[in-house]
Amino acid sequence: MDENEEEWEEGRCNEDEEDDVIVLRNMIKIERHRADKACLELEKERVAAASAAEEAMAMILRLQNEKSSIEIHANQYKRVAEQKQLYDQEVIESLRWIIMKHESDKQALEQKLKLCKQKLKEYVNDDDEDEGGAVQDEGVLSTPSLARSLMEEYLDDDFIYYI
Repeated sequence: MDENEEEWEEGRCNEDEEDDVIVLRNMIKIERHRADKACLELEKERVAAASAAEEAMAMILRLQNEKSSIEIHANQYKRVAEQKQLYDQEVIESLRWIIMKHESDKQALEQKLKLCKQKLKEYVNDDDEDEGGAVQDEGVLSTPSLARSLMEEYLDDDFIYYI
């Protein structure tokens, strides 16, 4: 019986080993299936991450282009504003110069008018003394040729034109 028992035990060992091999193969299949599933899930995550990164890069590029465009427009508006300000400043200076010129002309004309009035008074006073001291302001002023001759002597042609 020793031999039978040994054979039987050997057969039983072989059967146990075969069962163990089958169990191990099943475990390997299960683990491979899990690994394949994990790899598939990992690939999905990688694709999703790559897609998100591409979208983020596209958005960054779009925002950079918009920023660049806005900066270009801002610089153009700034240059236009500076040019307009410079032009306005030149106009203001020109108007100030014109006002100063008119003020100067006005003062000169007022001075000439004052001088003309003095000469007219002197002439009237001289005329009145010659006639016996009677003042005839209206007579002198109503004589256009006398007034005109005095004005021509002391005033410019432009000023006489307005009278």
